[in-house]
Amino acid sequence: MSELIVVAFDDEFKAEEVLLDLTRRQQGYQLNQEDAAVVIRKADGQLLIRHSHPLTAAMGAHGTFWGLLLGILLLNPLAGVIVGGAVGAAAGSLQHAGIEDSFIKELGAKAQPSTSILFILDREATPSSALQELEKFNGRVLRTSFGYAGEQMLRDALASKK
Repeated sequence: MSELIVVAFDDEFKAEEVLLDLTRRQQGYQLNQEDAAVVIRKADGQLLIRHSHPLTAAMGAHGTFWGLLLGILLLNPLAGVIVGGAVGAAAGSLQHAGIEDSFIKELGAKAQPSTSILFILDREATPSSALQELEKFNGRVLRTSFGYAGEQMLRDALASKK
């Protein structure tokens, strides 16, 4: 089962920095990202939302491959590539797996100006593995799906690091 971890930072660039660091260290990483998003509340109040796994390009490439394969079988590979890529990209833009956009927008709307929020949906996270990865960053735990005891342990540990 996937676990959700939401951490807020007092700097509008910090959530992207943390996500970049976690992604860079993916090889030895104790968390296994299924989805991630960053919300940035700019000083002027503008809200920016960035997903780390945009599906449109990935599904477009997937559709292009299958379209090429089908096009070769039907002796028209160019048409297969064009149709497959278009259908795949359209499917990717309509499909969203992972963290719900409405939840991301709801928490982002409550953020203070010049702050950021990191959302991570992870397949193998435990409170201790999340703490190990996040403890060097000065963040506040907003929500997790670990349950009360796990979430409180993570909150207390991160708060004591400040």
